[in-house]
Amino acid sequence: MKFFQNRAVAIVLTVAAVLASTLLSARVGMSRDCNKLHESFFSVGGKTPVYYVDQQISAAASLATVADHYDQLSGDAVRAARKALIEAEAGWDISDIYDASTALSAAVDELSAAAASVAMTEADKSTFADGTAAVAGARRQLLESDYNVQAMALIRKNYSRFPGSLLAQWLGIPRPELFAEVQP
Repeated sequence: MKFFQNRAVAIVLTVAAVLASTLLSARVGMSRDCNKLHESFFSVGGKTPVYYVDQQISAAASLATVADHYDQLSGDAVRAARKALIEAEAGWDISDIYDASTALSAAVDELSAAAASVAMTEADKSTFADGTAAVAGARRQLLESDYNVQAMALIRKNYSRFPGSLLAQWLGIPRPELFAEVQP
């Protein structure tokens, strides 16, 4: 017990305890903030990012169905991209959702270009125009969502400045993913 009564040992143990509690507190806080941000993407109340993902999925189904009415059109690429977006959403991986959303938008653009030269019924034209606009609008809303603003604020707070950047690296806390075209 004399070992612990030594002043130098007491100081070293105190400094170690303070350092350990600071690191643990930083890890808990940074992890909590990242988890809260990630979950905000998938919350179902209001017009959250996942709401717009679901809008893309729904509109893509309508477009593929309309394409099936015409021999000159194929909804296969839209169906495949839609399926990939559904799977990405189920996996809760924001970068996979971004990639799948981008692929779906491209497939819809290709289908839309092909549909421009096809004689459609007025009802199908209207459904097609609405579906194309819904996919594009949902994509725009995703890119402009508050999620990206919150993610950037968290990145600036915890990952772009000292000591947060060093602590995040030491503690192995992953950087939040942006749902945007340019990752900072």
